[in-house]
Amino acid sequence: MPWCPNCKTEYREGIEKCADCGSTLVKSLNEEDRVEESCSLLFGDEKHVKMIEDHLRKEGFSSVFSTKAQHIQLKGEDADQSNKYELFVSDEEREGAVKCAAEFMRSTNPQALEAAQNPDSPRVVTRKAAPAKEFKTVEEKRSELKSSGIMLTAFGVAGIVFMVLVILGVVPMNFSGFNAIIAYSIMGIFFGALLVSGIVSFVSLKNTGSEGETEKAKLKELDEWCAANLTKEIVEKNVPGDVDEDEQVYFERFDYMKNSILGAFSDLGDDYAEYYTEQKYSEYFE
Repeated sequence: MPWCPNCKTEYREGIEKCADCGSTLVKSLNEEDRVEESCSLLFGDEKHVKMIEDHLRKEGFSSVFSTKAQHIQLKGEDADQSNKYELFVSDEEREGAVKCAAEFMRSTNPQALEAAQNPDSPRVVTRKAAPAKEFKTVEEKRSELKSSGIMLTAFGVAGIVFMVLVILGVVPMNFSGFNAIIAYSIMGIFFGALLVSGIVSFVSLKNTGSEGETEKAKLKELDEWCAANLTKEIVEKNVPGDVDEDEQVYFERFDYMKNSILGAFSDLGDDYAEYYTEQKYSEYFE
């Protein structure tokens, strides 16, 4: 007979959800049985695992539960399992729970950020979620400024030319008196604003010229440093494993690469380090 893991209520066969709390029913309340029929989501110290468990429950993942980590082989400083907990979830909810947990750990919430930076923090067994805010290099920003500058300037000039032709009577428009003043004023403000915005984009483009050269020099320096100190072979040696068999290896390699880069280039900035690590990881392993 199935049971509700929260209400501890027994149901008859065929029922999948608890009528009181909506939790997914389990075959047994025995912890070992529940572990056998669930998927391991992450592990870490009790505080952080419980924090993520509470968040997932609030987000509607009713099958999540945690228990002392007895099923993971830990190495080095992590070998002491006395304070290690493992979080489980049903197979049906696993994909959504993985994404939700990863986003929570990488959110700007102070507690989640502390957990993500803590060496004892739980490690999600999945690929890293995409950043909430897309990072853009100076070159990408320059490209956008150039495109918007050309487009806005072209529309602004074309609009002003059109308005002049209307005023001169070359293009017939049925405007007269007060209506003509209102129409020309609106068109003048609108097209003038487009032209000014286009000019501002070109000015900004010019001002970012030196930044682009600085970024190119920094990128070259990064590439040269990685070629000597952070090759694919070095990463694999320091973080051995197979991502296809253990997706946690992705996180460990990514963090190792990012931390190594920031250790050598402390002035780089976290956003650019994240962006560059993504590019380098893809080059090495994808």
